[in-house]
Amino acid sequence: MRDRIFEFLKTQKKPQAADTILREALGVDSPNAATAEKVLEALVHSDPRFLNIEGFWSATETVCGSTDSELDRFGVVFLEQAVGASATGSVRGAVFVPETGFLARFGAASEQPDRVVLPRIQKALRDRPLVCWSRRELQIWKRHLTRHLESEPRGASVPLRDLAGRVLELKTRDLSIENLSARLGLPSPEADNPAAMARLLASCCQALLVRVPDEHRRDRSTLLHWIGQGHRKVDFSRFGFGSEFLRRLPESPGVYIMKNRAENIIYVGKSRNLRRRVRFYFTPASLEDPKVRRIHEQLHSLEVVPTPNEIEALLLETRLIRDFRPNINLQEEVHETPESYAREWNCVLLVPRSDARRADTYLLCGGAFVHKASVLLGAPATSGLRARIRSIYFEKRARMRKRPEPWEAELVSRWLAANRYRTNLIDVQEAGTYDNLIRLLDDYLKDPDRLANKVYRR
Repeated sequence: MRDRIFEFLKTQKKPQAADTILREALGVDSPNAATAEKVLEALVHSDPRFLNIEGFWSATETVCGSTDSELDRFGVVFLEQAVGASATGSVRGAVFVPETGFLARFGAASEQPDRVVLPRIQKALRDRPLVCWSRRELQIWKRHLTRHLESEPRGASVPLRDLAGRVLELKTRDLSIENLSARLGLPSPEADNPAAMARLLASCCQALLVRVPDEHRRDRSTLLHWIGQGHRKVDFSRFGFGSEFLRRLPESPGVYIMKNRAENIIYVGKSRNLRRRVRFYFTPASLEDPKVRRIHEQLHSLEVVPTPNEIEALLLETRLIRDFRPNINLQEEVHETPESYAREWNCVLLVPRSDARRADTYLLCGGAFVHKASVLLGAPATSGLRARIRSIYFEKRARMRKRPEPWEAELVSRWLAANRYRTNLIDVQEAGTYDNLIRLLDDYLKDPDRLANKVYRR
């Protein structure tokens, strides 16, 4: 019976449901789909010739079986990058080539230095299609190779998340390695084992290729073209700028200002990396976001304002929203969300300047920025700053301070929630007393290396 089922599936151009297979291959009518699935599972059991993806069955040899497709020869790169300014460039991962069984770890996952491991990996991947989880991981991989070998992989690569989105007809932003492996009936990923993750990505790729139409899996080019056909395209003709403008944007912190044809501001945003953030609004994946669609309906021109650091970008964004009241910002920011620690927080933020001689100190009270001061590093806080801290946080009239608008409190709250552990921050409530807060502040100011280790700046 298995052979009859296998021969039937080999003649099919796409995977088939269990009840169809039983009826067409064996002449058996099943009362319902669930029963058919159980019967077919019992018949084929663990036979490796059969693949079941979300209730649709296919013969595994139909992936590329009798053809000599270059997609048979793909290699997989799995990698992770550490988070934080001090961890820039720190990666770990593994490479796996299913055809040869080659497996190698690199970065923090390897016991050998990258100068020894990477040449072996580069040789194993030569002339092979490269599969990675996303385009971001591919960029990190290229930078890692360039840093250590002064070279980068050549040829087209296949982002597995994009392939999965096209095959399974899902939004790529909703896909993770965990839920993809579950959908494909594969084992749960071992997040702390890069080698196991590379093998899992290879299994995911093989399972997805089964469901790609034959004419679109001849080689990398045809596969990538087919994946691209499933994406909506961004129409730049409606804007007063093109994709070249986006490529020239700085990679520094700052604010971006979006305007309509009447030069009215419709949306203001901030980012630690202007180029990366602004380009997101013009990717096919972003068109699935209702907010982005509203922006595109009105957008004509775009302006960016670089800032020395992320906190200055947050302050500028807040001022622009307060002054110009962009309708999309207010629609997005005024909504009910769970209370977060930053909404009514009092804290002191410190950002070192690029000359490493001074730092900017920002005082946050009741969910809004209320004061900024420049201080000299290597010395204690000035009497003026100490007096300001006392008056804002430890005198009775501080409690009478005007509360920020809901959108402003929410804006600051979100930023602090996302960046608390990568900023130099003193919680006034945790400090408890004025004297203890000043002591903590002086500890920061007297240790410039401690300050520079955390905060990103231009």
